[in-house]
Amino acid sequence: MNETRHTRWIQAVLMITVVISVGLLVRVAQGKQAAEEREQRLFDRTQNPRAGIHVPIYEATSSAGEAVRLGQPEPGTRQVLLFFNTTCPYCLNSVPTWNALTDLADSRDDVTAIGVALDPRQA
Repeated sequence: MNETRHTRWIQAVLMITVVISVGLLVRVAQGKQAAEEREQRLFDRTQNPRAGIHVPIYEATSSAGEAVRLGQPEPGTRQVLLFFNTTCPYCLNSVPTWNALTDLADSRDDVTAIGVALDPRQA
């Protein structure tokens, strides 16, 4: 009789352990799925930019005196923005590459390359 009670107690403890384990596995799976969904949303945001998401919409004036709206390209087009500092050696060394990119962008109707110089001497 005592052995039967002991066996039932062990079975009950094992059943509770199995139920708790299954609950924990379900919770871990839900957390993993939520993390994967957040990762996918972040990936989508970086691959499918929307107006103002990466660069706040900002009105500026070009060196030619024309109004330029950064962060909101015309429909069907894209803007490639280069922010650089005129005293940064890396920035200055990358100018030839950006000039080549600008030439390529100028040959297309759907891309506009815009350089934004940050000159501390003018700040």
